[in-house]
Amino acid sequence: MQLHGLAPPCGMMSSHPMTAPKKELLAGQKPVPENDNDTSYDISLNGWVVQVATYQGDREYQEDRLMVAEIPDLKSKDAKAFLGQAFAEAAKVTDRNRSGATATGVVITTDLQLNTAFLGDSPVVVFVHDPKTGDITANKLTRDHHARDPDEKKMIEDAGGWVAQNGRADARLELSRAFGDAGIGGISRQPEYASADLKKDVDAGKDVYVCVSSDGLYASLDPDD
Repeated sequence: MQLHGLAPPCGMMSSHPMTAPKKELLAGQKPVPENDNDTSYDISLNGWVVQVATYQGDREYQEDRLMVAEIPDLKSKDAKAFLGQAFAEAAKVTDRNRSGATATGVVITTDLQLNTAFLGDSPVVVFVHDPKTGDITANKLTRDHHARDPDEKKMIEDAGGWVAQNGRADARLELSRAFGDAGIGGISRQPEYASADLKKDVDAGKDVYVCVSSDGLYASLDPDD
């Protein structure tokens, strides 16, 4: 089975061969641009071509940014560097933004290694379904970057910021890492990284779902739900 670059927000991999044309739309997805503020363009990043799409969303100030990388020959050893450069470039252009955003990037390489970089609390969960037994396991790869966590609180304070008794940076922001939020001191733009080997489960005939969710979903739901 051949995979290309970043998985869509929820994707399934199985042991059965599957191919997808470049920029294939998901079921029910509309082409970009649909609204006046929607954009879609390709950028060159470290020798690779990356498609970036911005969707207006349901609110005037809301934007959902999806990055889809068509990199069929990307190896696992290069995935972290690729994600790191992508996040560094994004940090440069958003550093002075007063509003902020979580960020999660996922790369699945041709050898079925999942690599993710993340800021904030928009998690990546890998679900594995065994069709023989019907069992489903859930593995949350990321951790939430909240200012109330002791290590994140120390990071903010070491950078000159402060965390109030309500557990929020500058008494306002729940997150300790994000793009933007320029008015709040000590917020980090440095992502954390995590990885998982998907090949062993796919080779064993199991179905593997990679779910990248919006922030707040697992504040109400446990991954097992």
